[in-house]
Amino acid sequence: MLPRFKYQINHYLSLQPGHIAVDDVRKLLEARYGIAQEVFNSDRFIAQEDEREIPKERLEIYARVLNVSLEQLTLASEPELVYYIAPKQNR
Repeated sequence: MLPRFKYQINHYLSLQPGHIAVDDVRKLLEARYGIAQEVFNSDRFIAQEDEREIPKERLEIYARVLNVSLEQLTLASEPELVYYIAPKQNR
């Protein structure tokens, strides 16, 4: 299955502590870094097949705010989980 979005912003937003809401991150980006909330929302939902790219400077700010590396935000997908399935026992 292909990843839905080009950047892993939403994934790392979901991993933030419970007391940090998406709205808090949007407000911080606008107040401290001058990134409009509409721009951040647009960046979060860039589709994998979309040709648009987030400028490196802005992506570095997102990485800093989310406390992840630039590489983590640009990974095409999260590592695939492999589950062990026990063979069925014949009786």
